[in-house]
Amino acid sequence: MFRKWIGAVIAPVFLLLSATAFAQSDAPKREMITELEVDPAQMSAFEEHLKAMFDMAKEAGYPHDTYVAQWRNLYYLVTPIGQYADLDKVFASRGMVWEEGGDAFQDHYNGMQTSLLDSRSWLSRYAEEVSYKPAAGGSPDDGDVFMEIDSFSFKLGHWDEIEDMLADAKAIYEELEIPYAYDVYYEGIGMQGNQVTFISYAPDAATMARRNAEIEAMLDEHAGWKDLLERYFKIAKSSTTMHGMQRRDLTLIADQADQ
Repeated sequence: MFRKWIGAVIAPVFLLLSATAFAQSDAPKREMITELEVDPAQMSAFEEHLKAMFDMAKEAGYPHDTYVAQWRNLYYLVTPIGQYADLDKVFASRGMVWEEGGDAFQDHYNGMQTSLLDSRSWLSRYAEEVSYKPAAGGSPDDGDVFMEIDSFSFKLGHWDEIEDMLADAKAIYEELEIPYAYDVYYEGIGMQGNQVTFISYAPDAATMARRNAEIEAMLDEHAGWKDLLERYFKIAKSSTTMHGMQRRDLTLIADQADQ
């Protein structure tokens, strides 16, 4: 969505689905994200092992939701948490599943591991105060499973300016009554500092492209938007865009999530 910011597309995918899952609720606004790069020849086996592990975890009473999204051979597992200190609870629960699942669970875990090429994990925080939710609809619904993920990296030492720009961008969207929502995330431990990610939603890629064109046309002549772009370029380092699909068939929803 925010390719309109710079006319070029932007950075790493994370949080591919946490926004629609819980960002608009009273649920936790922090999350742990694990990116798994899967051998393309092993994707079916990977999904079978992951689904089996999640089924066994749910049977064992694992209390934490884990949302899944996919972009090509990259899979993203997003676990909402309350505070970063609550990670201890997540790891303790995973240890419980490991013990109770016994050899069967460990066999699936080992099978999943053999299908991986690489993995990494990091923490992030949903920034509700600068996310945009149109009053007259426009927020993600059950059919908006296609996501555009735009990430911007800024020079260090400019965080106040970044927050001001995010607030101004939201104000311009509100002024123009743009009908499409976006969510904002601040990257945390495990990723480089001063990086902000936007996620927008649509039913499919064609609808996303149409919405982007509508937004660009609305912003094109806005003087405040042009000023914002000038401010952005003075402190910008890099930007990228990626896309993803929510995998609700793989997502683990705990019976009683304790997050």
